[in-house]
Amino acid sequence: MTAARTERCRKSTNGAFAQSARGMKRPYSARLCSRAMDEWLHRVAAAIGSDEELSNEDAEALLKIARIAAHESGDRRNAPLICYLIGRLHGTRPLDETLEAVRRSSS
Repeated sequence: MTAARTERCRKSTNGAFAQSARGMKRPYSARLCSRAMDEWLHRVAAAIGSDEELSNEDAEALLKIARIAAHESGDRRNAPLICYLIGRLHGTRPLDETLEAVRRSSS
C-alpha cells in the first residue's frame, strides 16, 4: 500500500472525519479502507479455508492493536505476531477487552 493510500485509510484523531492524501476531509467510513481490501480479505480467507466474517468493529480493534504493537513495542514485526496470538484466542475474549488490555500493558 502506498503512503498516499495509507493516509486515505486513516481515521482522524477526532474520529469524525478521514483525511485524503490531498488534505480534503470527508466523513469517515467504518469500512476497511477500500472495497479492494475487503475483496482481498474475503478471497484470501477463502483460500485458507476460512468462512469467518470480520465485523467493522473487530477490524478496527485489530488495526488499533496492530498500531499499538508496531509503534509502542519498538519493532513493527510485533503487529502481525500479536494479531496472530489474538486470533488463537478467538472467542475467549471480546476484542474491545483485548484492545484495552494491550493499551494498558503498553503504557
